[in-house]
Amino acid sequence: MLNTATFNGRFTANPEIEVAKNGKGYVRFTIAVERSYKNKNNERLTDFFTCFASEVIAKVICDHFKKGDGIIVSGEMRNSKFTTKEGVEVNTNILQVKGFDFPVSRPKEKTDTIARALSDASIDDFEEILPAAESDVPF
Repeated sequence: MLNTATFNGRFTANPEIEVAKNGKGYVRFTIAVERSYKNKNNERLTDFFTCFASEVIAKVICDHFKKGDGIIVSGEMRNSKFTTKEGVEVNTNILQVKGFDFPVSRPKEKTDTIARALSDASIDDFEEILPAAESDVPF
């Protein structure tokens, strides 16, 4: 079986780097994705997806995107279960971002800068960080 998802949406807020307890950087952001069809009132409904990226991908996303910008993200859907401070158990789905792209053309110099940032990183230097509990990564 294969767990792969791709979304083409827009940032609902400016992405910002956060630091986990282990000192590794990550970003969690939400994108708004319009459905491919219109409802009976001729309106497109929108779904909102939470995405999570760590280390170099997180840094590049935070450096080059802002609220309202379009992005195409791909990765694996993960289930996350945690208990809030109020004692409420929450189940959620998060896209663990493995790659991203721009849905519209960007200036060549910006594309080159991003390509350099990603190519300078060594995959062996990364440790996967997943939001395990509310105390580790705030929701």
